[in-house]
Amino acid sequence: MLDRPGVQQSFRSFAFHCLTTYSEEMRKLRVTRVPESAIDFISRAQHNSNNHRAEDLGGREAPLTTAEYHAILAQTDYHVWAGLKLKAAQEEVSFTAQHARVFVEAARSAELTLRFPEAYADELEAVARECGLPWTEQIAGAPFFARFSSVSLKDGRGTGPDGNHGPFRTGKEIITAIVTSHRAMNQLRRKLKDPAVGFPTTLYLLLWQDSMFSGNEFRVFVYQRRITAVSQYDHLGDNGWGDCADSTLEAVVDNMQALLADILARSALLGVTLPDNFTMDILCLPQEQFKVEMIELNCFGAQLAAGSCLFHWVHDYDQLHSDGEDVELRVIGWGSGAASQASQQAHGALIRNLALETQDASD
Repeated sequence: MLDRPGVQQSFRSFAFHCLTTYSEEMRKLRVTRVPESAIDFISRAQHNSNNHRAEDLGGREAPLTTAEYHAILAQTDYHVWAGLKLKAAQEEVSFTAQHARVFVEAARSAELTLRFPEAYADELEAVARECGLPWTEQIAGAPFFARFSSVSLKDGRGTGPDGNHGPFRTGKEIITAIVTSHRAMNQLRRKLKDPAVGFPTTLYLLLWQDSMFSGNEFRVFVYQRRITAVSQYDHLGDNGWGDCADSTLEAVVDNMQALLADILARSALLGVTLPDNFTMDILCLPQEQFKVEMIELNCFGAQLAAGSCLFHWVHDYDQLHSDGEDVELRVIGWGSGAASQASQQAHGALIRNLALETQDASD
């Protein structure tokens, strides 16, 4: 049986009760299981907040200027930390300002419909071929995950079963994702308006991993180079993590602590300047003894763009900005009911079975 201690307490940033348990380690891990039924699918009043105004923070921070905002975002651009990834980019594609203008025109309809804009098919194919991307033929080395330095194409039209993410195999698939991605297009529009930002801009194509499923991902909050909080990345669905024994979740967070230490050590060795505060998206591989890998680094802070997943930048300000001696992990779990997608149900069953095997092996 899975270990299910039931310590019920008031959860300050949610108007409901969550099950919370504690690990008595040098750094205590507090595990909070959030019922899926309590997740607000529409507003961000309770979770996954970002881009707050300074006045929302009760005087704890001065307002950021636009220049300061973008300067902080730039500290975690992909090109800054790419050398710290064990699996680096396989290909780089360079787009000019003229290419970006074509994308902006095509995106007028594509961002709304999340479909390839057929009216711009010839222009977009020409851009792809100018950049060395075959249009409908498979790119050598495919499939890929694609991202710009500051944003990925996760919100664009992809090829996955849910229409998102990828994998990408052709130039048409990649460019469809670009012109339907609000994040990518906002970046390109900003670059076109600000000559100081400059072109060309680089799209990075990374080897696709089938295990790169949002149900396997976590967002790790790093303040003053110490982990203060961890949330499952998919803040809307039960992916089985809440059914894991606390000992399993403790091992996962221990692996994250070791990964952070390795990243900081390698950054010092390679002369890579990382900010003191950042969020880190991590892939956990349950079938490989819950091994963890870095996916990407992002900004940290209530006034910035990174979402807080199952936390809230304002309500959980003290936890996120703590000294790291008391780490909180939030997962969706007990009392959640059926997962919202068949893929989530299958993944949840996998996690639960592996957790049982891990528990049996340790008994």
